[in-house]
Amino acid sequence: MNTPDLSNKIRVVLCVTIMACLSGPAIAGVTPDMCPNLTKLKNICLMVGGRMIDKEGKSKYLYQTRFAEAACVSANDTQEQAYSKIRYVWDNNENLLKCTSGAFDVARGGLLKYAFSGEFDDFIDDAIRWQVNLNSIDESDQRTVLDYFTYYIDKNKGNALEQRYRNYYDKLRSAGAKHRVELK
Repeated sequence: MNTPDLSNKIRVVLCVTIMACLSGPAIAGVTPDMCPNLTKLKNICLMVGGRMIDKEGKSKYLYQTRFAEAACVSANDTQEQAYSKIRYVWDNNENLLKCTSGAFDVARGGLLKYAFSGEFDDFIDDAIRWQVNLNSIDESDQRTVLDYFTYYIDKNKGNALEQRYRNYYDKLRSAGAKHRVELK
């Protein structure tokens, strides 16, 4: 075999491999029923920001259903097993859980901060119940969610929002959230 033939074969294999990766899950060897199924998290920010109801009735909110589906939670799983699966998907795919919105002051901010900015208490309670990572630092603002609330508590000193933000802060702190400086 001469070098041009080998070179062409390598190019063909490389091209086929790249096309398989770019063309979609079935060709790349990933099927929609594989776990975790991260395609279920598509538009998760929209689901949380819009407080979308699960019309199929599997859960109250659509984000709850999508996280359970992404984590492949089954009817046979105990509550702790279900939470553990969801926590695994969340903690290992936080890069997919970034939101940008005109109503949100952090570009590509974490889903938890996004839910807090919209005062979506049910989502916040679920995140705490699932025991997901409460201490991620967003690249764009270099803050944890506790740092985020400290900023808003300080910004709203003396007005009605201060206590609301303090309540969120206390809830997160008691669930294990930390400031950025505490993580080093």
